[in-house]
Amino acid sequence: MSSPGQTTTMRRRSFRWRFEYDTDLPPTLVEAMWSDPDHVLESGSIFRVGDRSTIAAVTLAGVDGILKRSHTRGLGHAVRHALQRSRARRSWEYARRVAHAGLLTPRPLAILEARRGPWRRVSYLMTERIHSGVALHKWVAEHSGPSGAIEGIARQFGCVWRILGEARLTHGDMKAANLLVDPSGMIWLVDLDGMRHHSTSLGWSRARERDRRRFLRNWQEFPAVMSTFQNHLDRD
Repeated sequence: MSSPGQTTTMRRRSFRWRFEYDTDLPPTLVEAMWSDPDHVLESGSIFRVGDRSTIAAVTLAGVDGILKRSHTRGLGHAVRHALQRSRARRSWEYARRVAHAGLLTPRPLAILEARRGPWRRVSYLMTERIHSGVALHKWVAEHSGPSGAIEGIARQFGCVWRILGEARLTHGDMKAANLLVDPSGMIWLVDLDGMRHHSTSLGWSRARERDRRRFLRNWQEFPAVMSTFQNHLDRD
């Protein structure tokens, strides 16, 4: 498959649904998502259930993906967010921005949004699955010996941080669980629904500082690791 920034997509609409999907997807998967996305989700291996979303690993028609269902939390939440893009839509769009900037993020495969009039009820996002990816905090725990691996991953994160800055992007939830390290040691950005692009320097600098503080909080109990990451962040 091509990268997120190079994909072509198809759109399908009905009175209730808005569907967009990668043209490389098998027709079987496209029709399954269109006809019953909840069945696709529930037939997978659900690994997270929360008040805002449910996430499952799904294998269908030869495609390994992660399917995330996001929903509104009552009428008040629906009213406040009626005119905003869904969380799935933000993730779908920012995956392309991130890839265009030269960073790694799972390829978005399909997005399905359900509406009733102006009210958005639920949205689904399917992305590719990064096999054997390990959350950054777990990777650091496994490589905390004197091999120099922490210095290398901190240097790489410093590059990721600078590229995000050049693109005026902030993640919005820079916890270590939202950074995956693949078997080749490359960092991937995930969970992009809180990402933002900033048109003003003030808004960008404030949000970037929040990202910085959130990232460093990951290492509060590991001062040596925090210092290593901070050295590379401070070079920005």
